[in-house]
Amino acid sequence: MILIHYGSDYFDSGKFNEVFNRIGFCKPRGGLWASPCVTEFGWEDFCIARNYMIHKLSSRFAFRLKRGTRVYRINSYNDLLKLPLLDTYPDFERLKQNYDVIWLTYKGLEETDHYTYLINLYGWDCESLLILNKNCIKILL
Repeated sequence: MILIHYGSDYFDSGKFNEVFNRIGFCKPRGGLWASPCVTEFGWEDFCIARNYMIHKLSSRFAFRLKRGTRVYRINSYNDLLKLPLLDTYPDFERLKQNYDVIWLTYKGLEETDHYTYLINLYGWDCESLLILNKNCIKILL
């Protein structure tokens, strides 16, 4: 699967920031966000639908995940329930101990949308992958 990160023309591993929780917020500090190149509703789709940061869509790079990458997939409400939590927010610091990537799939996006008041993924607006470990990235030229 080819993944796309928008907002930069290349990956600079030196600028990759370690993932840390932000208390009371559903997205961590650090990490790298991406969407699958082929998806029903990825970052590019979200930006166009909302007329949001469209000017940054032309700046992007493609990559794959290396073999052996540990991925936590959120395909369903049950997957959402298994996340380690701080209050109602994912505990990213605990997740990064066992996983390299968190992937909210399109199916998971549809199925969990009604339950985000229980486990808060507000702002995960499209099929998304949050890269927790920079060493799992294989850049495509």
